[in-house]
This record gives sequence, C-alpha cells and structure tokens, in this order.
Amino acid sequence: MAGRTSKPTVGALPDTAAESSLVPVALTWLAWSLFAASVVALFARLRFGFAPEITGLVAVDGLTALMWVVVSFFGGIVHSYSRRYMAGSAHETKFFLAVFGFVTVVMTLVAADHLALFGLLWLAMGLVMAELIGVVDGWEQARAAASVARALLPREQRLRASRWR
Repeated sequence: MAGRTSKPTVGALPDTAAESSLVPVALTWLAWSLFAASVVALFARLRFGFAPEITGLVAVDGLTALMWVVVSFFGGIVHSYSRRYMAGSAHETKFFLAVFGFVTVVMTLVAADHLALFGLLWLAMGLVMAELIGVVDGWEQARAAASVARALLPREQRLRASRWR
C-alpha cells in the first residue's frame, strides 16, 4: 500500500477525569452485589434447600436461582464494560438506569409464579429493551430502531408503551 495514507478511525478515549455522574458507579456496584447475592441464594438452595416464596406471586426454586446467577453476571459485565465505553456520554445515566432496570425486571420475571405478573414483567422487559435500543434520542437510526422494537410488541403493549412516552 505504498503512497496511501489512511485516516485513523478510532478517536481518543473519553476523558474519565471529567465530572461524571455517580449513578454508573453505584449501579455497577449494585449489579455485582446482585450477582454475589444470587450466588449465595444458589448455594443456599443447593446446600440447605432454601426456597423462599410469596405464594401465588413469586417462587425461588433451583432454576430461578441459577438464572439469577447468569442474568446478574452478564448484567455486571455489561455495567463494568459500559462504565468506560459510556464515560462522558450525555446519555450515560439514562443508559445505566435502563440496563439495571432490565436486569432487575428479568430477575423478577424468572421468579414470577403468577401469569399476570409474568405478563406485566414481559411487557416491562420489552419496553426497557426498546428504550435501550433508542437510548440516544437525537440519533435518527436509534429512534427508528426503537420504534420498530415497540411495533413488534402486541397491540395492547404498544398502546401502553405510547402512554409512557
């Protein structure tokens, strides 16, 4: 490639020394705390038969505890990676709140022991995913993708989602 020069396509890392919200830090610690608590719950389930429940609403069995470990682990990974990636972004706090909300909704969803609660949490999960897809309001492609994600929801869920906007 003699005689050709290429422009670098990678910019400088964001300035992490700039003032940033404490929300990403707090939610990252909370996400990893959820992981630790999930590991403890799984261990307690396997070793001592720990199985708390609110009859007819939520129940924690072995599969629920295992899913909590998996979901909270990946939630912690996303939070940790995103702290550097999103540093300095104007959408940082909104993104971290949405990711943490998604993790907590999914963890509650897997413990749901009532069809109505499961349906409500399924709706919430879809809405939070659409919010994550369109986290940058000024980005036309993100808004379009979020609209498509919301359009894939059943009609009743779209009506509820339009009221939340």
